[in-house]
Parts: sequence; structure tokens; C-alpha cells
Amino acid sequence: MHPSARIVAYHTAVNRMADGTEQRWPSAPTEVTIWQMRFNRLSGAEVSLIRKFFLESKGRDATNWDVTVDAVLYSNMSFNSDELVVTERQDGAFSLELTARQVVNS
Repeated sequence: MHPSARIVAYHTAVNRMADGTEQRWPSAPTEVTIWQMRFNRLSGAEVSLIRKFFLESKGRDATNWDVTVDAVLYSNMSFNSDELVVTERQDGAFSLELTARQVVNS
């Protein structure tokens, strides 16, 4: 199992006034989820599978994939970056970090 962190976020619109004050309100009716995932000690084959999925998902552009965690479906997911950085460790294994966000909670 690889460690991950779940962050709950809310879309908020902000209107800044000329005097420096702000007015804030929810711009979406529900919360969205952000997943920070860290993968360690991956094999080259595992990195290839993750890289293939990342490229097929088009980085930040696509919002058409889902993930199920602990029997909860998170839909409308997108990666936070267009780059996938993979680090090769001294023992020949690989590690990488990914952040995915839920664009809209349906």
C-alpha cells in the first residue's frame, strides 16, 4: 500500500473591493476532494502503467476519470500537473508523487 492524503476543498469565489475588503461565497454547492499520492519502490513495469494512464488522462486537461477509495467513488478527476516526474532510486526502484483533484463533485 502506498501512502496518500485526502484533502477536502471548497470552490470559493472572491470579489475584492477597491478598499481592500473581500466578499467570499461558495461558487459550487458541494465539496471536492484532492488526493496527494506517493508511490515508492515501484518497478519499471509499474511506472510504465502509471505513465500510460497519466498520458491517456491528458494531465490537467481531462476530467473524465474516476477513482474508488474505500468503496467511495470520486468522479470528474483531473491531475494537477501536465508533468509526471519519476525518480530512480539507488536500488533500481522508482518513486513518484501525483496530485489529483475532483473538478466537480457529482
